[in-house]
Amino acid sequence: MTPAALFSLCGVKPYAIEDIGIYQSIFEMLNVVGAVSTTAIVVFRSPIISGSQAHKDAVFIGVVTGFFAVIKLLECLIEDVHHDVALQIERQAFIQSKIIDRVADEDDDLEFVEVTKKLVVEVRDWDDLELYYKTVPDYFEQDDGRKLNELPERTESDMVAGVD
Repeated sequence: MTPAALFSLCGVKPYAIEDIGIYQSIFEMLNVVGAVSTTAIVVFRSPIISGSQAHKDAVFIGVVTGFFAVIKLLECLIEDVHHDVALQIERQAFIQSKIIDRVADEDDDLEFVEVTKKLVVEVRDWDDLELYYKTVPDYFEQDDGRKLNELPERTESDMVAGVD
């Protein structure tokens, strides 16, 4: 049986999720538990740290406090939200402020001037297979006023003897 057939028999349908959600906090908690337990094993069970119980307790508290300080420092330095996601969140907030909350634009002294243009439309009875839109050479000219696709007129000084 294929996996799709098995899913249809069980009634479970696979679906995509956006992010790891609650699992991120579970992973963070596992990291903390792992660091605390490893530090406890090294401090209290290994012969590396010697001395009284109070000395071992102080070393344990110091190392764990240093570990938590490094974790918090890294959380402050590294963004948790990707730049593209943060940009979209800001964009959504801007759109909401303009459309839903109706916040006015910053530049309130705009002047609207009515511009009238004459529209010229040519209706033909048949299609003569000409281009409907201008092409790139129609928009640009050479220095001497010619279109890009026009060749210059040849003069006597341009012609080489024996070549047309």
